Amino acid sequence: MAGAPAAGLDFVAIDFETANRTSASACQVGVAVVRDGTVVAADGWFIVPPTGLDAFDAWNIRIHGITPDAIVRGGGLSWADSVGRLMGIAGGLSFVAHNAPFDRGVMAAACGLTGVPMPANDWRDTVPLARRHLPGLPNHKLPTVSEHLGAAPFAHHDAAADALACAQIAVEVARRAGLHTVAELWPQPAPGASRPGWAGKNAKPLPPDPAADPAHPLHGRRIVLTGDVAGFTRAELFAALAARGAIVQSSVTKATEALVIGGVGSVEAGYPLEAGTGKERRAAAYRAAGQPIALLGADDIRLLLGG
Repeated sequence: MAGAPAAGLDFVAIDFETANRTSASACQVGVAVVRDGTVVAADGWFIVPPTGLDAFDAWNIRIHGITPDAIVRGGGLSWADSVGRLMGIAGGLSFVAHNAPFDRGVMAAACGLTGVPMPANDWRDTVPLARRHLPGLPNHKLPTVSEHLGAAPFAHHDAAADALACAQIAVEVARRAGLHTVAELWPQPAPGASRPGWAGKNAKPLPPDPAADPAHPLHGRRIVLTGDVAGFTRAELFAALAARGAIVQSSVTKATEALVIGGVGSVEAGYPLEAGTGKERRAAAYRAAGQPIALLGADDIRLLLGG
């Protein structure tokens, strides 16, 4: 990863780990500050998950190794204090994450639950960046991209290590491509460009990415969305699903395999589909006729997008 840095490239890479499948259950954060294309600072700390979401799932512990005792021993900060510390580091810089919808969703959910104002920083994602500039990789997971670009091995799912790896990916892609700013690395479509509804509710589903990992649980699944999922726009959600190889449908049909209900964290047994939106009622009818349509809440889909 040698070579001249991309002068003018300024951002903060960020990564969250969670205690359980609920997005708001942040338990660790890592950051890496990039100025003029060089990592100038890195930090990370434990977070005490918001009250009511502090039960650690065994599955999450297997992934990141963080336990309640580790939070106590490590002097975990509250969510409010963590946001204050983050903003002291980031200021107005863009947040960059590897699979940004997940990390942005964690921040949005935790802020919404605790009443802490959601920072207004914009978010950029190194997953589509890597797909665009490194199309030949077998997948675009963080360790795969990092190793391909020549970075040293790191402790995946340690938030500080993941944030640093994410920063190094963006910096190295910028160096190789001769790009010097966040805007050059992540160009946004102009108003009226070929992707209608880029940031609004008029966004249209995207075709599944042919380079998506076929082993991902969303790959090839036919999914319908109803309601908003806090933390990202409809266009961003469509893009994240397409990147995982999902087939997003505009309405529930006999081919539908899953319905994402954005207004709930997780769909509990007995959820009243029949009293919900038109898509929910249609899914209820198909399920009553024997069609196995899975029901996913906002936290469920964020967890799947994080894999």
